This record gives sequence, C-alpha cells and structure tokens, in this order.
Amino acid sequence: MVTFEMANGKKIVIKVYPGCAPITAKNFLYLASEGFYNGTIFHRVIPDFIIQGGCPNGDGWGNPGWKIKGEFKHNLVDNHLVHLRGAVGMARESHDPDSAGSQFYIVLKRNRNIDYHYCIFGEVTEGMDVVDEIAGVETDANNRPIEEQRIVKTTLDPDEEVFAYKPEVIEINPPAHAPSDKTQA
Repeated sequence: MVTFEMANGKKIVIKVYPGCAPITAKNFLYLASEGFYNGTIFHRVIPDFIIQGGCPNGDGWGNPGWKIKGEFKHNLVDNHLVHLRGAVGMARESHDPDSAGSQFYIVLKRNRNIDYHYCIFGEVTEGMDVVDEIAGVETDANNRPIEEQRIVKTTLDPDEEVFAYKPEVIEINPPAHAPSDKTQA
C-alpha cells in the first residue's frame, strides 16, 4: 500500500497490483519509496473523469527522467484491469503508448472508452472521499485546481518494499519540460 498524505492532513491509500502490471507497479512503488511524490500536486481535475498528479513540474509536462512500457491490451500486454471508480492508472502521452513515467490518475467514474488504452495498476482502498473533495475543487480553463492540492508525505507499506526498485526503462532522458503533446489520461 502507498499512502499519500495531503497538505490538509487527509490521506489517500492505494493498493498496487504488481501481478497485472509489474513494470508500472515497480515504477510507482520505486518513486513512492524515494519520496518522488512528496511536494507534487494534483494538477489536473476533470469532474466525472479523473484527478491526475505525479508531475514533478506540477504542470503535466514532467517525468522522472525515464519512460516505461505501457502495460495495457492495446499495447499487447495482458492487463485485464479496467477503469472503474477508484482505479489508479498511469498517464502517458496520447501518441506514445510507452511514454509513462511518474504521472498517475485516479478514476472518478466508470469509463469504458479508455479501457485497455491506458495501464491500470492499482486502486484506492481508503480515501475516496478525499479524492472526491479534490474532484470538487474549483479549476481554471486548463482543469488545474485554483487552490493547489498538494501531496506532502508518501508512506510505503513495508510489505511493498520488496517490489520497490527501479524498473526496466525504455528510454532515459533528462526530465521533460515540454514534450510535443501533454501527458493525458
């Protein structure tokens, strides 16, 4: 389990499924164990769709300096997890199936349209009320919350530490600041 403590003290707990998406799970757990998500914000909020976070720049353009394989059916990976409420997935550039890095999203409402096009690797087990609060904040024209929704502390369950190591990466680059297409869920 990964626990995100928000600036207001509320918590979101995520259970990760390494059996369905091992590369993505290892990547997420590695970043969590390194404190990568501490200080990041949920920079994209779309009601009845998703909240998205994990960008080191806070603008949807950043990554940890590497890309991982997209583990979903349309990328020839047998991952049967779908976009149910509370599902946690990896965001990526819409034109590149193997461009996920650190950005993740939490599904607010069942969405069949993107099933098997993005990698679901976990689910929120506690704190969907916190997710719903974030989903209800006022946003600007770019879906960015007016008031920052900041993760201040990430805690990794000791049982998950066995999986928390840097995954096999497809490409290592300097952290991106402006790719050709915003990372989208």
